[in-house]
Amino acid sequence: MQENRPEVAAYFEALLQSRLHSPPIRCGFAGDDKGKAMFAGKALKAGEPIWTEAPFVAMQHEDNKEFVDCCDNCFVPLIDSKACWARVMANKAEVEGEAAPADENKASEADFEAAIAFLMKEGGKSPEESYFSVFKLAETQVKCTCGVVYCSDNCKKIAYAQHHALLCPRTEERENAMGQFLNHTLVTNEIFQLAAKVVAKILLLFVATQDVAQARLPVDMFCKLPWWEVITSEDDLEEGETLEEYRDKFRALISQTFEHFSGGLKENLVHLEGQGELNGLSVD
Repeated sequence: MQENRPEVAAYFEALLQSRLHSPPIRCGFAGDDKGKAMFAGKALKAGEPIWTEAPFVAMQHEDNKEFVDCCDNCFVPLIDSKACWARVMANKAEVEGEAAPADENKASEADFEAAIAFLMKEGGKSPEESYFSVFKLAETQVKCTCGVVYCSDNCKKIAYAQHHALLCPRTEERENAMGQFLNHTLVTNEIFQLAAKVVAKILLLFVATQDVAQARLPVDMFCKLPWWEVITSEDDLEEGETLEEYRDKFRALISQTFEHFSGGLKENLVHLEGQGELNGLSVD
């Protein structure tokens, strides 16, 4: 294992130590072709924790939102047991048809609720820790004015502090500039929402620390090729089209997307400044 540059080695050493008291892995350099890599620092036993962390940013895909609500911070499913049972029965009726004979022994909604209660109790964990508590989380969900839902006030506060303060369109109608950006991502590429979270998180880290270098560290430690180079390939070219011409389409899309995003970002920064939430900084 080769060593990383001193500043990179120091960053990952501190990161590993912050997650595990005595981490069994090290971050080293695996050569120019592979770059940074994790190496075992000792012989590892089966089942031994190696590494755990929360993602820097994350999102629920729009298609998935049609099937289940999730907390927009920790992404635990917010399942309504009554709605879940109604969906099961509707699917059953659709499969069997109206002519299916009545089944006196079939389970009821009350049976379903009782089964959940039994499993939560027999699991030996508190209701908050039980895996089956997801069937009850919808009852206590917390909603932002923009319609985004969270499993608790704590998750709502964390999301606000990390990114949502800058990305919130403030109403479900999404009539402001940030709302227009979010609508733009739905018809172009929803991954732009994830990129927006990265920018917002760095900006809010800067607001909190007033240290640009420190705020940028989590992304400056990694390779950052231009997006249009990462997603394009000569295999995708149309007849007579060059790779640069193909990439120009994505450069134009990025430029258009950035215009929407920067407008929403400035509007929300002005709003936060008016609320005294920029830690003494000004938008200018």
